Formats: sequence, C-alpha cells, structure tokens
Amino acid sequence: MVAANGKPEPLDIARAAKDPAELGRALALPHHAIVAALGPHEVTIATETIVTEGGKQVSELSDHATIELGDKGAYHAVYSNSADYGREAVFTGGQLYLRPRYQRWHQRAPESAMRGRYGAPARKQASARSDGTCCGTRSPRTS
Repeated sequence: MVAANGKPEPLDIARAAKDPAELGRALALPHHAIVAALGPHEVTIATETIVTEGGKQVSELSDHATIELGDKGAYHAVYSNSADYGREAVFTGGQLYLRPRYQRWHQRAPESAMRGRYGAPARKQASARSDGTCCGTRSPRTS
C-alpha cells in the first residue's frame, strides 16, 4: 500500500489546456475541485445525430446545451434541439426555476434526495433522468 504525500498539487489550468497528463489529472479530480480551480465558467456541448438507411439520410437531430456556472453553486442551463424542443433551468439562492421551451417559469426546491442517489445531480440528470426519459423522448428500461 502506498500512502499519498499530503495535499495534491494545485491544478494548473493553463497547463491542462496543453498537457495531456495535466488534463488527465484534472479530469480525475472531484467536480468541486475543478469548480474551485476554474471559478465561474461556461460549458457548451453540441451534437448531431444522423440516421441513414441504404446510404440515404432518413432523419437528423442536432442539439445544443449550454451550462453557465456562477458563484456559490448558482447556474443557468439551456437545452435546445432542431426538433424545436428545449428547456431552461436556473438555480440561484437555493431555489430551482424551470421551464420547457416556450412555456412559463415554475419554481421548486431542488430534490435533495437526488444528490445522495446520483452524487453530482446536474451532470447525471443532464444525461438521463431516473424515469427513463432524456431530451423529451422515452427510452426503454432495462431492469
């Protein structure tokens, strides 16, 4: 067994942008350590899915998600896709504000049980919800 030597070396953000070893070290850190090193920042993810059959395109879906992380855990997230579907969420002051695209805002307290169940709820819930839905579609459950 090898014991760690005290506190890990602080993350060098500029070096992580250029050095794969430092980037790997950054990605292995817990989310809260990365947020502490980066401070408020924005993450944007864009994807495109194209389905072809017999060499011809039969469907296409592109989507775009932006998460703006602010101070003290506050964030603003927007998701939209080429099928004219989307949603928006704002977390500030301990309250969560949600709205489907083109609808009214509604407020609710965040579900603390989800934190214990998923660890980092914002990242986990962005990829899949516990009821089997994601991005407005229902996926089959495999349990």
